[in-house]
Amino acid sequence: MTDTPSQYSTKVMDHVKNPRNVGEIENPDGVGHVGNPVCGDIMELYIKVK
Repeated sequence: MTDTPSQYSTKVMDHVKNPRNVGEIENPDGVGHVGNPVCGDIMELYIKVK
């Protein structure tokens, strides 16, 4: 990423450069899969209910 001016806010760019909550949850209560494997857009969501 470059430090050129952006149409996105500083907060959005901070999340792009420093992602949070990435990875898998150990022993999740639920897992969801969504996306299009043809183009490679796939996302897995993990949830833990306390």
